[in-house]
Amino acid sequence: MLLFPVLLAQGMRTRRVALRLPEALGPREGLAGEGQPRFSVIGIGDSVIAGVGIDEMKDALVASIAAVIQARRDIPVKWLARGENGAKLADLCESMRRTPLPPADMTVVSIGVNDVSGLTSLIRWQMQVMDLMALLGPKRRVILLGVPPMEYFQALPQPLRWVLGIRAALLDKTLQQLGEYAEQVTWLNIGEKFDAGHLASDGYHPNALACVEIASEMVEAVFDNQKKVARIE
Repeated sequence: MLLFPVLLAQGMRTRRVALRLPEALGPREGLAGEGQPRFSVIGIGDSVIAGVGIDEMKDALVASIAAVIQARRDIPVKWLARGENGAKLADLCESMRRTPLPPADMTVVSIGVNDVSGLTSLIRWQMQVMDLMALLGPKRRVILLGVPPMEYFQALPQPLRWVLGIRAALLDKTLQQLGEYAEQVTWLNIGEKFDAGHLASDGYHPNALACVEIASEMVEAVFDNQKKVARIE
């Protein structure tokens, strides 16, 4: 509470002066490889899925995941990115109600940073996570990206960065526990991919290098852990 006036002033100033990068250019769906798709990946959520910090969608996270799977399994992989810059978990759930997701072999979810900065309460967050899982359904293979450790976001001043880092860890714990107990869900710790060498020029979003490394670790975690991932027949 003693820090609140400082945090409020820092938050308002950060919003005014922060570098705002656009979403990546190019189609939001594509095919890695050639021929009839034999595997499909959908990404949903926030600016990470929308490719903020990346020049073109073909180099953003969802396309990178498809490329890694294609190279690993030597099969054509279809990908689709449905991300929105600034989206909170409530926005994602509402979007899914309006436009249901098509079937996919892997659904990647990136959400949480805007709930941290937007001060979504932990109880509300937990309820919305349950809502999200109900919308995704029990048979969909889901990969939850961990909420990034915001204490490493170079665009944020201290002590705001430290406080948001604590809130991010609290929200991320819910996703981590879901990955531990739900058979169809994998939680991926992406904390190490948000150091200075993995951040875009805004000091906030992952760059192309981070997307490639996250994609590689995600595919390794899913396939090497032998959690079932069905192929399109």
